[in-house]
Amino acid sequence: MPNFISRNGRFSLTLPQDWFEYDDSDEDDDSMTYAFFNNSTEDWSGNLRITPYHRSNDPESKIDHASDHVQSVLKDTSDAVKIRLGQLELAYYTEEDPDGEEANAYYYWIGGVRDDLFVCSFVVDKDQKGTVLNSEQLDSVQSILRSITLH
Repeated sequence: MPNFISRNGRFSLTLPQDWFEYDDSDEDDDSMTYAFFNNSTEDWSGNLRITPYHRSNDPESKIDHASDHVQSVLKDTSDAVKIRLGQLELAYYTEEDPDGEEANAYYYWIGGVRDDLFVCSFVVDKDQKGTVLNSEQLDSVQSILRSITLH
């Protein structure tokens, strides 16, 4: 049973126990980005952000905008791979902030279903990458993304 419904009601998802939404927007920010974190870990274990986009289109159109976008990401990002999580067809890849003050690792899932596109990212401290905790958090994130249901 979904325990999170987007503000506009276009999608819902199920959060694991101890995962919560938090406000990550500026007062002037009109974006519909949703941010989540796991509250059960002693130290910060990453933030998940989901930004949905809906492309209004003629219902008779045969264009699959989400699939086209996935193909574009796969073409433009050498280490991206195509995966499916629940209803979503996604391009998945990782990046690292090589020497920034806040050295982070970024995980991206970009794609969706037809006219509904999701840009999803999970950021962790680069030192956490490859740890057991990181693996557990990535499993949780992918479970959340797999649970996305369009309405």
